Amino acid sequence: EIREYKIIIGNHPSCKKGLPISLGWEHAQNTIICNVDDYESFRSPIRCESVGEMKLRASQRKAILHDVSGYSRKYLDRMEEKRKLVTRK
Repeated sequence: EIREYKIIIGNHPSCKKGLPISLGWEHAQNTIICNVDDYESFRSPIRCESVGEMKLRASQRKAILHDVSGYSRKYLDRMEEKRKLVTRK
């Protein structure tokens, strides 16, 4: 089964700048069922060469949270300020 999960604001402690992103717990109702070989032939062939390639800049994460998850820019700015206050302690 292939399930889609909502992208949400996360709480990863090693995210130093901006808001971390995470997958939500609930999945969408549109589950796709296929075998592994079909999936592997369907997905993009490009894989990351190193861990560094998987890291997203703060601006990229913020754009994902806004564009994909639908958070308002105002809400994201407020959450970023709250996170800064918490991490300073």
